[in-house]
Amino acid sequence: MLSFEEINEIAGFDGPVSRVVAPLLRFFAQANRDIFGFQGAPVRDALAVASLVEPRGNTTRRLHVGVETEGTLTRGRTVADVYGVSGKEANADVALEVDREMFRDLMYDTMRTLDRECS
Repeated sequence: MLSFEEINEIAGFDGPVSRVVAPLLRFFAQANRDIFGFQGAPVRDALAVASLVEPRGNTTRRLHVGVETEGTLTRGRTVADVYGVSGKEANADVALEVDREMFRDLMYDTMRTLDRECS
């Protein structure tokens, strides 16, 4: 999750990409604060990509992951069997911990590079 302060930092890069991304992140963060009480913008997709670029930034565990479609536990949700109660074979690497500083620095570096390349 990027904090409002970190989003303001991205806005301060003042490049062609960061000028588009920062207001989008700010809108997302404000909506999440107003609706869910989060203090920032969750950036799950960026984290998924970052874990491919820099896998050392995550601590993962093999778990069974499925999508609940019958409404037994929930409806239309992704469910990870953290405790192994389903007895189903693990089918995904699930990030349980993230090196937040490494992720943020990778985001910042990427944003600065894109700003330079797109100028």
